[in-house]
Amino acid sequence: MSRRTARKTSARLHRPDLGGLRAPHEQLAGRLLWGGVIAGGLVWLAWPAEETGAVLLSRGDCATIGKVSQAECEAGYDQAVADHQRLAPRFDSLAQCQEQFGACYADPANALYWIPPFGGVLLGYRQRDDDAGGGQGGGYRYTGTLPLYRERGGDFLNPRGDYVGSRVGRVTGKAGSTAPPARAITISRSGFGSSAGARSSFGG
Repeated sequence: MSRRTARKTSARLHRPDLGGLRAPHEQLAGRLLWGGVIAGGLVWLAWPAEETGAVLLSRGDCATIGKVSQAECEAGYDQAVADHQRLAPRFDSLAQCQEQFGACYADPANALYWIPPFGGVLLGYRQRDDDAGGGQGGGYRYTGTLPLYRERGGDFLNPRGDYVGSRVGRVTGKAGSTAPPARAITISRSGFGSSAGARSSFGG
């Protein structure tokens, strides 16, 4: 055996196996990292979702909201009522519309389609960035309204087919979005709120 080969063999025989060992400071860093991840997750779970709106059944509900002024709320409610027929989903089949929403009626702009009844209003608002703003509106700003459509099971859907909630009162997160669809949605099958069979078309 050559001298060089002997040195390599000796080094392999005496080199400690560190594969399963970590320096104490590395172990501590790992524990701190995982502890931070767990603690951060618990804080995130405990943090309440941001209130972004409310479901209203009548104009009179504006008197009890308190997040925006009553005048803004009432004007927004009236606008949602006016937008109802323009934004309501259109069904090819009366039976399908009735199955999902109950009493449907012919689209006044196009009798070939059927639309669900007006089911309420989504009032949208957001907390002001500077948490400023006095008066009845407090620290919130008005972001708009949308008409809602209530399914037989009690769930409220917006004109985009998104689930908003199942009861009157405040909503949180994306449920409070008042962005309208670019055009009314026509449903040929699968029901409103399902991506299958729903196609965008001008609703009149």
